[in-house]
Amino acid sequence: MYDAQICLKRIQVMRNKKGFRFNDAMLKDANMSPTAIDNIRRGKTPSIEKLMCLAKYFNCSIDYLVGLTDNPEVNR
Repeated sequence: MYDAQICLKRIQVMRNKKGFRFNDAMLKDANMSPTAIDNIRRGKTPSIEKLMCLAKYFNCSIDYLVGLTDNPEVNR
């Protein structure tokens, strides 16, 4: 089951790991809007497109972002 708090925490972990802040440049590079991040903070489920953008930007799996695995590695 999707847990917004896990997703938000995982996004923060990946962001901190890369030394990024949520700012306009980072969001633009990740193809995200401030509203999309705010929606996750409010507990709304992000679209698969937004999850794909975040996973690609952070080079991690969607499964990791949504808490289905503790391994951020992307299996190709």
